[in-house]
Amino acid sequence: MSSQVKAKPQASVHALGRNIVTVASGKGGVGKTWFAISLAQALTKAGKRVLLFDGDLGLANIDVQLGVMPDQDLATVVSGKITLFEAVTKVESTGFDLIGGRSGSGALARLNQTALEDLQRNLIGVGQHYDLVVLDLGAGVDTGVTTLDVAKAMIDEGLHPMTMYFPLVVHGALLVEPTESETRESLDQLIAVLRGLAEQAKSGDAARFHEAPQYAPRRRFDETTAARHPVLRWQSGS
Repeated sequence: MSSQVKAKPQASVHALGRNIVTVASGKGGVGKTWFAISLAQALTKAGKRVLLFDGDLGLANIDVQLGVMPDQDLATVVSGKITLFEAVTKVESTGFDLIGGRSGSGALARLNQTALEDLQRNLIGVGQHYDLVVLDLGAGVDTGVTTLDVAKAMIDEGLHPMTMYFPLVVHGALLVEPTESETRESLDQLIAVLRGLAEQAKSGDAARFHEAPQYAPRRRFDETTAARHPVLRWQSGS
């Protein structure tokens, strides 16, 4: 259960940025996000005012692990619609505040240096209102290509993307579940395509992924917004 924060908390006496605790790892799937959540909850129980910031740009999943769906997130901030402070959400079940990211968001994953520095300054400013800010960062060296980007690129290769971001304990996972009816040739084709896409991502050709799919009848949808604000229509049969 979560609710949008309305009242502005009192300012902290901490020096700018010195109350930010960063949780990072060179490898995904090691429990970094789980540790960041546990740390934020432990500090809250100790009487601290805590803000948990999902800094895993493009592969954010803290909101999923907490079972909340914030009305606002980093993607809304980057679009210029709201300020970073307005993206703060109170997580009722834990007692700490959250600024969530948006998993698979190309806009977040492709932020330039100037935008990242602006985000840093804004986070330091918001952090003045808390005793501690727990910053959960992404794992490893970022290629600028997200799991969602790879899935969309697979469509251009004539393949149906597999389940994305599951299981949650594996960073940026793609779940491959071939059935017994698949031939060895089709599995070899899948392996070759995935290896080729991985090499393209490592080579720095991120634009090729961000524009995918290019050859499908429909281009890329904003799936997160569609899930949060569905536009549904029902029509009775004649």
